[in-house]
Amino acid sequence: MFIFFKIYYVFYYFLFYNGSNNMFHTIYNYNRKKGVFMSYKEIKNKYLNNDTQDLPNLYNQATMEDIDDYSEDTLLHLAASYGDARAIQQLIEKGFDVNAANYQQERPLHTLLNHADDLSKEALMDCLNQLLDHKASILRKNREGKTPAHIAAEHLQADVLQAFIDRGLKLNLTDGYENNLLCSISYNYREDQKELALLQVVSALMEAGLDPKEYNRLSKNAIDIANDRQSHSLLAVYNGTFNFDQPEDKTSIYAGMSLHNAIINKDYKALEEILNAGANVNEISQEPDASNKLTPLQTAVYYIDLKAVELLLKHQADCNYKNEEGQNCLAVWPRHNGDLHVHFDNMKDVMKILQLLYQSGLNIDDTIDELGNTVLISACKYINRATGYNGTTIPNLLIQFLISKHCDVNKTNLEGTSALMHLCQFGSFSHQEQILELLENDANVSLVDTFGNTALIYACKNKDAKAAREFASLLFDFDDPNLEHRNNEGQSALEIAVANNNEALVNLLIMKG
Repeated sequence: MFIFFKIYYVFYYFLFYNGSNNMFHTIYNYNRKKGVFMSYKEIKNKYLNNDTQDLPNLYNQATMEDIDDYSEDTLLHLAASYGDARAIQQLIEKGFDVNAANYQQERPLHTLLNHADDLSKEALMDCLNQLLDHKASILRKNREGKTPAHIAAEHLQADVLQAFIDRGLKLNLTDGYENNLLCSISYNYREDQKELALLQVVSALMEAGLDPKEYNRLSKNAIDIANDRQSHSLLAVYNGTFNFDQPEDKTSIYAGMSLHNAIINKDYKALEEILNAGANVNEISQEPDASNKLTPLQTAVYYIDLKAVELLLKHQADCNYKNEEGQNCLAVWPRHNGDLHVHFDNMKDVMKILQLLYQSGLNIDDTIDELGNTVLISACKYINRATGYNGTTIPNLLIQFLISKHCDVNKTNLEGTSALMHLCQFGSFSHQEQILELLENDANVSLVDTFGNTALIYACKNKDAKAAREFASLLFDFDDPNLEHRNNEGQSALEIAVANNNEALVNLLIMKG
């Protein structure tokens, strides 16, 4: 009964789905799937059981129809996966296609290189040469867009890549993510497993025309990737400074890396080695990144990198050194604090960095930019651009720290504007505490800047109506803020409050008038 059902099923499938011209093909495939043709599985089991004595006979009986039902691997794929050069030669002589693709569009050469780590060097190279000698293509891509050369690069197979180079094969193709071979190497290279032969191959690939500055789809190039992974020796090869005669020479390894690169990548080993080699610790960066026009110390402060700050100060970085825009190391915080990634851990580091800089001789009342602002003035000016953690921001910490160190709270910039004036204009209702800190430390409420504005006028200009009213009230609590004064435009504080339709503030000023 069971045999009858099998026969009925096969003929039913043939009659209704395949047509008369495909009758034999249908029966063949059905039987094949049921195990009539077992060469592929039988051979694979021989490999798995390490029983290879009969393999030549089995390969001799096999046909090109013997493939794996699931992966569509041919017997050439199978022989390549086990590094069987004799079988590869035998199959090629039988007419097997060295560029036949499986379900994943992988050719036998892809398969060989994917299994290379399991093979001896001799077996790998014998199989490789067999395939290449018989026109196996290194240009064919699998479903991921990878050529065999990309697989060799990912597995850091120096001998294979060198063989490709020696044969003059085309190696400038990119994978599905537009990675060239150098990008693939950079993604997988490990400094702690440095291999001189691989670095020599990288150098040879560059001589063959591969560009370490060629970007992939993620806008990263081989140099960027090596930087991210702190692959110092590989970076030195890309930069042309690596000494192949003295591969452990630290001077050549770190010669192509700047202090700023090391800081941005949190590569403290490189940072210390570069500093020990005598790099200019106050060098202005020309890099087209966040460090542009900054000193190394400014860069470390910008990234709130306590360890980098410690290393730089240990090597005599000048915390009062200014760049071409007149900015010292602290200028980056108030001006750029809205761009910083602030969280619980580095908020604690802010105060530690401030203390370190102060102990290293930071002039807290010095101007920090071309406008003559001090750190305190800038902190108050940019206070509402700040990102923070749990209500704490860098400007808040700066104001607190500077006042605790008895900075000059009444120093003005080139426009005559004080910290109190800026805070009255740009602060929000939540900044009452900072206003109080200034006032309690003798901030002058009656100063007039070059625009004729007072702290009270600036408070009335504040767009936060609630803050404007509260700040004005605090000014009156500490001294006479000169209510009747008019600025250069002829406006008084009351007139500005009326223009801003701030009823609560208007009522306060009338009551104080």
